[in-house]
Amino acid sequence: MNFLAHYHLNHAIRGLPNDCAFVVGVALPDFWTRFSRSHRIRWRTVRDAAPRDAGEAALRDGLLNHAAADAAFHALPLFARWQREVRERVPPEGVHDAVERFVAHVGVELALDRVLLSREARLADSFYTDFAACDPEWVSSSLTHVGGVRAPGLIEALREFCQRAYLHEYRRPLTLRTVLERLLATVGVEAPRAEWLDARVAAAMDVVRDEELWPLLAD
Repeated sequence: MNFLAHYHLNHAIRGLPNDCAFVVGVALPDFWTRFSRSHRIRWRTVRDAAPRDAGEAALRDGLLNHAAADAAFHALPLFARWQREVRERVPPEGVHDAVERFVAHVGVELALDRVLLSREARLADSFYTDFAACDPEWVSSSLTHVGGVRAPGLIEALREFCQRAYLHEYRRPLTLRTVLERLLATVGVEAPRAEWLDARVAAAMDVVRDEELWPLLAD
């Protein structure tokens, strides 16, 4: 899942409190894919960490919540079905197998965020309000302890993430294609043709029905 789906699951479906440290912890793994490939969150450290205060405990709980929710989501037959339907509607057309599977996987996750945002326009506002309530300097310091990572530039990147607030743009299909292109670029992979990506995005938006998902993850 992506930023908004995690946020919706935790707070609208499961009714968890909107503690800012927890919200940031849940969001950090998705944030990290766009932030750094050379400095990584150390998940063994996260699991073994002894938080020094309630804030660090909430940050760690958020990180672990993200990992558990993603594992549960990715294991669902529903998620496999959504990806399969996207791939059937828009065949690979010469795109490398690993790339087209990646596009199906991430395209479904991005489409899920768009479905939520299209229904509840203020969802991104609520997410960014909670995220921004955490001091970036505190996040950076605490993540060193509970995540085993000291990442230069993290404080500035967290501030820019809130200032840009680009999740609002997920309403536009073109934005979802741009996100896919940028994610492929981060691993040095040339993106497929824009027309093919647009077709995959459109298929994902048509296939994803979030009301099928939440009962499967509510507990």
